[in-house]
Amino acid sequence: MRQVLGPQPGEHILEIGTGTGYTTALLCTLAGDASVTTCEIGPTLADTARHTLTTNGHQPDIVTADGEHGVPHRAPPLPSLTGCVSYSPRERAEVTR
Repeated sequence: MRQVLGPQPGEHILEIGTGTGYTTALLCTLAGDASVTTCEIGPTLADTARHTLTTNGHQPDIVTADGEHGVPHRAPPLPSLTGCVSYSPRERAEVTR
């Protein structure tokens, strides 16, 4: 992840698709909590990730919203990491069964 994103001091990272918060925790460790914003569309999952991250000593900016267009209060959020898709093409679904 460090090689791909190459986080620099003071640079902000946007993660779209927080999920359980595992990748968020890795990003916090690499770049520092204040450099990480993570966006999760599901309120329950965002709350779960928030609890898990806080319990493990991380406090990134967790936004509960659809991250398709980014997070305006954190623009420009480069580099970014996306862990979600808005739809799954039928062909892909057939291959992964």
